[in-house]
Amino acid sequence: MNILYISNISGNKFAGTSVIIPKTIEEQRKKNYVYWVNLNKKNDPKWCDCANVFFNLDTLPRDFFLEIASKRIAIDIIVIHEVYVYGFFSKLRPFLHLGIPYIIVPHSQLTREAQKQKVIKKAIANSLFYKRFIKKAACIQYLSEGERESSECKYRTRNYVAPNGISVRPNQKNHRVPRPKIKSVFVGRIDIYQKGLDLLVEAISITKEHLQKAGFELIIYGPSQHHSKEKLESKIGLLGLDSLVFINDPVYDQEKEKVLEEADCFILTSRFEGHPVSLIEALSYGVPCLVSTGTYMDKEIINFKAGWVCDCNAESIAVALKSLVNDLDSFPTYSYNAVLLAQEYDWDAISNKNEREYLKIIGRQNG
Repeated sequence: MNILYISNISGNKFAGTSVIIPKTIEEQRKKNYVYWVNLNKKNDPKWCDCANVFFNLDTLPRDFFLEIASKRIAIDIIVIHEVYVYGFFSKLRPFLHLGIPYIIVPHSQLTREAQKQKVIKKAIANSLFYKRFIKKAACIQYLSEGERESSECKYRTRNYVAPNGISVRPNQKNHRVPRPKIKSVFVGRIDIYQKGLDLLVEAISITKEHLQKAGFELIIYGPSQHHSKEKLESKIGLLGLDSLVFINDPVYDQEKEKVLEEADCFILTSRFEGHPVSLIEALSYGVPCLVSTGTYMDKEIINFKAGWVCDCNAESIAVALKSLVNDLDSFPTYSYNAVLLAQEYDWDAISNKNEREYLKIIGRQNG
């Protein structure tokens, strides 16, 4: 099978798609012949090794589409990652007139909460192009059941669920009871709305005295988006949480490993996600997790007894935080179970599922 992947990623290490898309392509290359066109000028040398053929926006040959259309380059299926990252549609148009079935992986961009952001701009773009683009897709790949449920209200295209994967590491976590402090971390983009960081800070304020007595602290690591860091710092100051909540610079590679190895728990109170890479990564380090229903991993956390779950509001998060600090003796069990949950997202199983779905689509198209 010959697969063409299309993306528009920048390579920013804190953008989940910049981590997941190359790994997805690398895994499929083990079984198929893979072309990858990244419609961005970014050219990471490691990306070239992920695919049999890699082009970025600068190196894409002018006659590439003609070669595909004339069958001189044989493509069986196209996989397009994300929706609203291709400018005013022009970068996608050439791929939609090739008569080849295509799959869209929206990465949470079609969920109810995501559609509420920049609502007027999206309404115009949807009516001009994206509604037709989505309806013409052979299939949509959602990353979780929660993402599918939150997206299907508007887009009822054929679909399936296959989550993001992870290279599960040997568990080196010390399954201990956190004392004298409870060191909780958030590692990811500081996007105050999507990641629900405003709700998290408000929840900490609601139960401030209880958390202080327990020795709880939250350390946030990440790059700021949409001036979120400044807004969050202001909120922390106004609520008097300077001794409980700390914002640090992004951490990468070995620094990030050290942060996760030393963390007692990981907190993610997102309003919406596709399938959060940061969360499954934390689980693989044996870190118990407190998550909102908006992460779409709440059911898994409950089923595996790997942490605590809350709704996407400050009051519910506050209740979960109280449970967390009152439940110290359960941390070793949650830590052990976190690793078991992370093992559910082994790359080999996920790439096999994607391949089966691709073959179904090709067979349906040919039939």
